[in-house]
Amino acid sequence: MGEFWSKLFDPEGFVPRMACGNWTPELVWLHVGSDLAIWVAYLSIPLVLVSLLRRKREVPFSWLFVLFALFILSCGFTHLGDALMFHYPAYRAQGVMKLVTAIVSWATVCALVPAVPQLDELIRRVSGKSSGATNAHAPLAARRGWIWDYVFAAVAGVAAIFMRAALDPLLGTDHAFVLAILAVVYVSWQSGFGPAVATLLISMSGIVYFYVHPRDSFVVQRVSDQVALAAFGFCGVGCAALGHAQRVAHRKARAALADALAREQALGVEMGRRAVAETALGVSEARFRTLADFVPQIVWVTRPDGYHEYYNRRWYDYTGVPFGSTDGEGWNGVFHADDQPRARDRWRQSLATGEPYEIEYRLRRADGAYRWFLGQALPERNSAGAVVRWFGTCTDIDDQKREAEVLERLVADRTAELMQANAALLAEVEERRRVEERESAAARELRRSNAELEQFAYVASHDLQEPLRKIQAFGDLLVTKYGPGLPNEGQGYVTKMKASAGRMSRLIDDLLSYSRVTTHAKPFTRVSLAATVADVVDDLELRAEKVGGRVEVGVLPEVMGDPSQMRQLFQNLIGNALKFHRPGVPPVVRVAAERDGVNWVVTVSDNGIGFEDRHAARIFQVFQRLHGRDEYEGTGVGLAICRKIVDRHGGTITARGRPDGGATFVVTLPAPAPTAPGQ
Repeated sequence: MGEFWSKLFDPEGFVPRMACGNWTPELVWLHVGSDLAIWVAYLSIPLVLVSLLRRKREVPFSWLFVLFALFILSCGFTHLGDALMFHYPAYRAQGVMKLVTAIVSWATVCALVPAVPQLDELIRRVSGKSSGATNAHAPLAARRGWIWDYVFAAVAGVAAIFMRAALDPLLGTDHAFVLAILAVVYVSWQSGFGPAVATLLISMSGIVYFYVHPRDSFVVQRVSDQVALAAFGFCGVGCAALGHAQRVAHRKARAALADALAREQALGVEMGRRAVAETALGVSEARFRTLADFVPQIVWVTRPDGYHEYYNRRWYDYTGVPFGSTDGEGWNGVFHADDQPRARDRWRQSLATGEPYEIEYRLRRADGAYRWFLGQALPERNSAGAVVRWFGTCTDIDDQKREAEVLERLVADRTAELMQANAALLAEVEERRRVEERESAAARELRRSNAELEQFAYVASHDLQEPLRKIQAFGDLLVTKYGPGLPNEGQGYVTKMKASAGRMSRLIDDLLSYSRVTTHAKPFTRVSLAATVADVVDDLELRAEKVGGRVEVGVLPEVMGDPSQMRQLFQNLIGNALKFHRPGVPPVVRVAAERDGVNWVVTVSDNGIGFEDRHAARIFQVFQRLHGRDEYEGTGVGLAICRKIVDRHGGTITARGRPDGGATFVVTLPAPAPTAPGQ
């Protein structure tokens, strides 16, 4: 093992790499030049990282930066060893260098993996705090400056090549890189590290091609030239880094100087502003005091601790105290004795919390009388939110206070009156409630009685029909068998008996129909009045022909109702119109309808005998007739049935007419709701 370390740099026993294989000068230069360029780049990166750590000592993960620098540096020396292997085969040293590189590489990996979550969190926090990608939003001038820096670097590199061409007769192949080093130093001072490296690469390429043996080729054959080239690269990078550092330091110094000058100038401006502000403040305070002396209110000012340092003239005129005697805490002595503790405690609370001060108290006037005042104060705060002074006022509210007391008494009296009125109203409401309960009970009893009456009428009609049928049957038998043998007077009695039985039967049928309006009601359906009236007209066709009349029917709508009751309604109305016609005048009945908002208005009019309008309500009552039975047959129940049917359907029925001028019956029925499509 000792022999290995003693011969670490000994090439004995090894052949230079260029002696193995068909290496041409161009191929050797390609490999050597590439490895040297990589070595110079790898050497520059650690220098930048170290410079960053020295200038920014608070950079997080500094140890990770150090590991990266060592890793990149070891990689660079590995490439340097590969370049030297072509002429100096120190394979033992190259192997040790690769081992070191491997150890440093894995150390960096092992250190980087645990730090990834922390780096991710750091990037997330930085991204959250950043107001945007600064570089992405850099001004256009900064971008142009960056481009011109590299243009300047390229021009400097080319200038170094041309200057070397001018001195070529004197220098030959010696000192080939001196001018290039000077160009690199100058560019690093002017434009920074990146442009200086660009100048280095451009000048190095041109000098190698034009002035290093063999010329007009990028191949460097002589070991001395290769070493000079490597030294030039190393020195160029170092000079670029040093020049960049000097440039940064120069800029910092200039920025610090400019900042100091700006601070000094700002200080002078601030002092001038303060002087102006103090002058303006003095003028403002003088104006404030002058203005405060002429306002009708009492005005006062205190320090942040509550010390009263100013009162306007109104205070001294009202209280009559000597000037300055109420400064500090003396103000509380002019308050009413009952108000002093409350006013002092409220003022101290405002001083402690910074809340606005507001209170009502009584102040002693110069003649000893007390008047009510409203005390108010607001704090003035500086930019930091601290109270610097208090501004307060005292407003005379004695008249308003006394008016408020009178108003309160009036309100109390009015409230008492209202309470008495409310009590009376409650008693009246209670009495009305009892009356309504009695009326409700009476209505329930009436409904029950009506239901019993309807049921009785329905039962009685059935029970009364049987004896009437027997009377009619026996009357028919009497006329058939014994009619020829009966005297005329007896036959008249029989005829009257049969007529009376018939009228009684029709009356019972009408009463039965009247009771069935509610007892035999059917659910409402959509009823076509046109079809219903057409059926009624067909049923009354013989009666119309008998009297020579006709029925004219217009366009009729559909309504929601009981079909059988709708038929009975128009049967009675049209039948009455045909029945009550004038002698010698053929009856004409017209049935029409029109829409009135949410209702249909159906009219049945005729040219009959008519009636006086004063009887318009009477004709709808049960058993009410305007003519004798000898003139027109009937029981006086038909129109009562019509009204009951219309009432059940939520409508109204009215009549109007004039003697010998016909009559018109107006029936109003609710229009059905529109039918949805598809129903």
